[in-house]
Amino acid sequence: RTVCMTLGFTSSAFVYYQMYINVANMMGNTFINLFLLGLVEGPGNFWGIWLANKIGRRWCHSTLLMINTTLFTAIMIISPYQHLGEVQITTSVLCMIIKFNIAATFIVAYVQALEIFPTSIRQSGVGLCSTISQIISIAGPYVIFLGNKNLMYPYMVMALICLVGSVATSFLPETVGAKLPETIEEADRFGKHDAYFSYKPKRYEAPIDQEKAAP
Repeated sequence: RTVCMTLGFTSSAFVYYQMYINVANMMGNTFINLFLLGLVEGPGNFWGIWLANKIGRRWCHSTLLMINTTLFTAIMIISPYQHLGEVQITTSVLCMIIKFNIAATFIVAYVQALEIFPTSIRQSGVGLCSTISQIISIAGPYVIFLGNKNLMYPYMVMALICLVGSVATSFLPETVGAKLPETIEEADRFGKHDAYFSYKPKRYEAPIDQEKAAP
Protein backbone atom coordinates (compact mmCIF):
# COMPACT_ATOMS: atom_id res chain seq x y z
CA ARG A 1 0.00 0.00 0.00
CA THR A 2 2.89 2.34 0.71
CA VAL A 3 4.23 1.66 -2.80
CA CYS A 4 0.81 2.16 -4.40
CA MET A 5 0.20 5.37 -2.45
CA THR A 6 3.65 6.69 -3.36
CA LEU A 7 3.07 5.94 -7.06
CA GLY A 8 -0.28 7.70 -7.02
CA PHE A 9 1.09 10.65 -5.06
CA THR A 10 4.07 10.94 -7.42
CA SER A 11 1.87 10.80 -10.53
CA SER A 12 -0.27 13.68 -9.32
CA ALA A 13 2.66 15.79 -8.11
CA PHE A 14 4.84 15.17 -11.18
CA VAL A 15 2.17 16.13 -13.72
CA TYR A 16 0.96 19.04 -11.57
CA TYR A 17 4.34 20.77 -11.66
CA GLN A 18 5.30 19.86 -15.22
CA MET A 19 2.09 21.23 -16.74
CA TYR A 20 3.33 24.71 -15.91
CA ILE A 21 6.76 24.10 -17.41
CA ASN A 22 5.16 22.52 -20.47
CA VAL A 23 3.89 25.91 -21.69
CA ALA A 24 7.22 26.04 -23.52
CA ASN A 25 5.93 23.24 -25.78
CA MET A 26 2.54 24.84 -26.40
CA MET A 27 1.93 27.06 -29.39
CA GLY A 28 0.48 30.55 -28.98
CA ASN A 29 1.19 33.17 -26.36
CA THR A 30 3.14 31.73 -23.44
CA PHE A 31 1.69 34.18 -20.92
CA ILE A 32 -1.90 33.53 -21.96
CA ASN A 33 -1.33 29.77 -21.81
CA LEU A 34 0.16 30.11 -18.33
CA PHE A 35 -2.75 32.30 -17.23
CA LEU A 36 -5.31 29.77 -18.52
CA LEU A 37 -3.57 26.90 -16.72
CA GLY A 38 -3.61 28.87 -13.48
CA LEU A 39 -7.23 29.90 -13.99
CA VAL A 40 -8.55 26.35 -13.67
CA GLU A 41 -6.56 25.44 -10.56
CA GLY A 42 -8.96 26.86 -7.98
CA PRO A 43 -12.07 25.22 -9.50
CA GLY A 44 -10.05 22.00 -9.85
CA ASN A 45 -9.29 21.98 -6.12
CA PHE A 46 -12.95 22.37 -5.22
CA TRP A 47 -13.87 19.72 -7.80
CA GLY A 48 -11.42 17.29 -6.20
CA ILE A 49 -12.79 17.87 -2.69
CA TRP A 50 -16.41 17.46 -3.82
CA LEU A 51 -15.74 14.39 -5.95
CA ALA A 52 -13.61 12.67 -3.30
CA ASN A 53 -16.44 13.02 -0.78
CA LYS A 54 -19.08 11.98 -3.33
CA ILE A 55 -17.54 8.85 -4.89
CA GLY A 56 -14.63 8.21 -2.54
CA ARG A 57 -10.90 8.87 -2.60
CA ARG A 58 -9.96 5.66 -4.40
CA TRP A 59 -12.05 5.93 -7.57
CA CYS A 60 -11.77 9.71 -7.68
CA HIS A 61 -7.97 9.57 -7.74
CA SER A 62 -7.75 6.59 -10.09
CA THR A 63 -10.41 7.76 -12.55
CA LEU A 64 -9.08 11.31 -12.91
CA LEU A 65 -5.58 9.99 -13.56
CA MET A 66 -6.98 7.60 -16.19
CA ILE A 67 -8.85 10.46 -17.86
CA ASN A 68 -5.60 12.42 -17.97
CA THR A 69 -3.87 9.41 -19.54
CA THR A 70 -6.46 9.48 -22.32
CA LEU A 71 -6.15 13.24 -22.80
CA PHE A 72 -2.35 13.10 -22.90
CA THR A 73 -2.59 10.36 -25.52
CA ALA A 74 -4.92 12.56 -27.61
CA ILE A 75 -2.51 15.51 -27.37
CA MET A 76 0.40 13.22 -28.23
CA ILE A 77 -1.37 12.22 -31.46
CA ILE A 78 -2.23 15.76 -32.56
CA SER A 79 0.94 17.49 -31.28
CA PRO A 80 2.80 17.27 -34.62
CA TYR A 81 0.05 19.47 -36.11
CA GLN A 82 0.09 22.20 -33.44
CA HIS A 83 1.05 24.79 -36.04
CA LEU A 84 -2.53 24.59 -37.33
CA GLY A 85 -4.89 27.04 -35.65
CA GLU A 86 -7.64 24.54 -34.80
CA VAL A 87 -5.16 22.04 -33.37
CA GLN A 88 -3.49 24.77 -31.31
CA ILE A 89 -6.81 25.69 -29.69
CA THR A 90 -7.67 22.02 -29.13
CA THR A 91 -4.30 21.41 -27.47
CA SER A 92 -4.77 24.40 -25.16
CA VAL A 93 -8.26 23.25 -24.14
CA LEU A 94 -7.08 19.69 -23.47
CA CYS A 95 -4.16 20.99 -21.39
CA MET A 96 -6.60 23.10 -19.35
CA ILE A 97 -8.77 20.04 -18.69
CA ILE A 98 -5.69 18.04 -17.66
CA LYS A 99 -4.60 20.84 -15.32
CA PHE A 100 -8.12 21.01 -13.89
CA ASN A 101 -8.07 17.26 -13.20
CA ILE A 102 -4.53 17.16 -11.84
CA ALA A 103 -5.31 20.05 -9.46
CA ALA A 104 -8.12 17.85 -8.14
CA THR A 105 -5.96 14.71 -7.80
CA PHE A 106 -3.19 16.72 -6.10
CA ILE A 107 -5.65 17.56 -3.29
CA VAL A 108 -7.06 14.01 -3.19
CA ALA A 109 -3.53 12.53 -3.02
CA TYR A 110 -2.82 14.38 0.23
CA VAL A 111 -6.20 13.45 1.75
CA GLN A 112 -5.83 9.82 0.70
CA ALA A 113 -2.30 9.58 2.09
CA LEU A 114 -3.43 11.04 5.41
CA GLU A 115 -6.18 8.44 5.68
CA ILE A 116 -4.30 5.39 4.36
CA PHE A 117 -1.46 5.55 6.88
CA PRO A 118 -2.28 4.71 10.52
CA THR A 119 -2.07 7.37 13.21
CA SER A 120 1.21 6.01 14.59
CA ILE A 121 3.11 6.60 11.33
CA ARG A 122 0.84 9.04 9.48
CA GLN A 123 3.28 11.93 9.47
CA SER A 124 6.17 9.71 8.35
CA GLY A 125 4.05 8.05 5.64
CA VAL A 126 2.86 11.31 4.10
CA GLY A 127 6.37 12.73 4.37
CA LEU A 128 7.78 9.70 2.56
CA CYS A 129 5.28 10.02 -0.29
CA SER A 130 5.92 13.75 -0.60
CA THR A 131 9.71 13.39 -0.50
CA ILE A 132 9.85 10.67 -3.14
CA SER A 133 7.44 12.57 -5.40
CA GLN A 134 9.59 15.72 -5.17
CA ILE A 135 12.79 13.79 -5.88
CA ILE A 136 11.27 12.17 -8.97
CA SER A 137 9.84 15.52 -10.08
CA ILE A 138 13.41 16.80 -10.38
CA ALA A 139 13.52 14.93 -13.69
CA GLY A 140 10.44 16.84 -14.89
CA PRO A 141 12.20 19.70 -16.71
CA TYR A 142 14.28 17.17 -18.64
CA VAL A 143 11.08 15.39 -19.70
CA ILE A 144 9.63 18.69 -20.95
CA PHE A 145 12.92 19.44 -22.73
CA LEU A 146 12.33 16.31 -24.83
CA GLY A 147 9.78 18.42 -26.67
CA ASN A 148 12.69 20.04 -28.50
CA LYS A 149 13.33 16.67 -30.12
CA ASN A 150 9.73 15.64 -30.62
CA LEU A 151 6.58 17.28 -29.21
CA MET A 152 5.08 13.85 -28.61
CA TYR A 153 7.68 12.75 -26.05
CA PRO A 154 6.67 14.88 -23.01
CA TYR A 155 3.02 13.93 -23.41
CA MET A 156 3.95 10.29 -23.86
CA VAL A 157 5.95 10.23 -20.63
CA MET A 158 3.23 12.02 -18.64
CA ALA A 159 0.57 9.68 -20.08
CA LEU A 160 2.55 6.67 -18.87
CA ILE A 161 3.07 8.23 -15.44
CA CYS A 162 -0.67 8.89 -15.09
CA LEU A 163 -1.44 5.35 -16.22
CA VAL A 164 0.86 3.85 -13.58
CA GLY A 165 -0.64 6.11 -10.91
CA SER A 166 -4.19 5.25 -11.95
CA VAL A 167 -3.57 1.51 -11.72
CA ALA A 168 -1.69 1.84 -8.42
CA THR A 169 -4.35 3.92 -6.65
CA SER A 170 -7.10 1.53 -7.77
CA PHE A 171 -5.58 -1.11 -5.46
CA LEU A 172 -5.80 1.10 -2.37
CA PRO A 173 -8.70 0.60 0.06
CA GLU A 174 -11.49 3.16 0.18
CA THR A 175 -11.30 5.40 3.24
CA VAL A 176 -14.18 7.86 2.91
CA GLY A 177 -16.53 7.63 5.88
CA ALA A 178 -14.55 4.81 7.50
CA LYS A 179 -13.00 4.60 10.96
CA LEU A 180 -9.35 5.14 10.15
CA PRO A 181 -6.65 2.76 11.39
CA GLU A 182 -4.63 3.87 14.38
CA THR A 183 -1.99 1.15 14.51
CA ILE A 184 0.03 -0.69 11.87
CA GLU A 185 -1.88 -3.89 12.69
CA GLU A 186 -5.20 -2.13 12.06
CA ALA A 187 -3.86 -0.65 8.85
CA ASP A 188 -2.84 -4.11 7.68
CA ARG A 189 -6.40 -5.41 8.19
CA PHE A 190 -8.08 -2.27 6.87
CA GLY A 191 -9.98 -3.02 3.65
CA LYS A 192 -8.24 -6.36 3.27
CA HIS A 193 -11.39 -8.18 2.18
CA ASP A 194 -12.81 -5.46 -0.07
CA ALA A 195 -13.66 -6.54 -3.61
CA TYR A 196 -11.64 -4.73 -6.28
CA PHE A 197 -14.72 -3.32 -8.02
CA SER A 198 -16.42 -2.31 -4.78
CA TYR A 199 -17.75 1.23 -4.57
CA LYS A 200 -18.20 1.83 -0.87
CA PRO A 201 -17.69 -1.39 1.14
CA LYS A 202 -20.11 -2.45 3.87
CA ARG A 203 -17.87 -1.31 6.69
CA TYR A 204 -18.98 2.27 6.00
CA GLU A 205 -22.58 1.37 6.77
CA ALA A 206 -21.85 -0.36 10.09
CA PRO A 207 -21.34 2.76 12.26
CA ILE A 208 -24.63 4.21 10.96
CA ASP A 209 -26.54 1.00 11.74
CA GLN A 210 -25.04 0.86 15.23
CA GLU A 211 -25.93 4.46 15.85
CA LYS A 212 -29.54 3.82 14.83
CA ALA A 213 -29.69 0.75 17.04
CA ALA A 214 -28.51 2.65 20.09
CA PRO A 215 -31.27 3.68 22.53
